[in-house]
This record gives sequence, C-alpha cells and structure tokens, in this order.
Amino acid sequence: MTTTQVLRAGRRTGPAYGLALPFDLTGAPSARDLANGDWRLDATCRDRDHEWWFAKPTSARSRSAVQLCEGCPVRQQCLAAGLLFGEEFGVWGGLTHIQRRPLIARLLTGVPLATVLATALGEQHVVKFEAA
Repeated sequence: MTTTQVLRAGRRTGPAYGLALPFDLTGAPSARDLANGDWRLDATCRDRDHEWWFAKPTSARSRSAVQLCEGCPVRQQCLAAGLLFGEEFGVWGGLTHIQRRPLIARLLTGVPLATVLATALGEQHVVKFEAA
C-alpha cells in the first residue's frame, strides 16, 4: 500500500499540508503498519485522558503530554503517523502541531521520513524498519 493509497483510504491530510503526496518511507515504519494502528497498544498514553494531547500547546496539560511521550516505546511510530497522515492538531510523538510543521516541510522536499524522524527524535530513539 502506498502512502497515497493510505491517505485516500480515509486519512485526512489537512489543508495546511496540501495534497496527499507520496513520501519517501525508506527505513521508516510502513504506511500500512501506521494506518493499522496496532502500535498504539504499546503506547504510554493508551489509558490516559486524550484531552491532554489536544490541549492548547502552551498549556500545562500539553506539556505533561509531551513529557509522557519522552519515554514512550512507540514514540517513533506515533510521530511518523502524525506526519504521514497530516494530523493538524494535538501532540504526536511528543511534538505539537507547531513543532511538526518544519518536519512536514522537509518531507515535502523529498527528505526520507526515517531521516526526519532521526533528526526530530535523535538517532538513539529511531529504529530502522525493513521494507515489507
């Protein structure tokens, strides 16, 4: 499944990010795995109040959400999903929508998702994924 197919299958891209463009997913989680959402079962936030992740970015709730994300075992997948599916609001992978904007810009210029993730999260937090 290509990125474009996943996005056309009901995922929104958001007006801020323009049209659904195929991103270079080499070494990154697959679009299919991200869309499947099974990774969320291992998320630190799975039993938390979802309002924390969609609070005003400067609020105490939002800061608490970002802190909780720092130790999350699926932070990479979460950020990848937020970027790939153009999530306009909320904290994804420990980054607010404002912090994700420059990452989206890099993806739109052809920088591979794995590189964008490594830069955003630090190399030590990024797992290289094999092509399926």
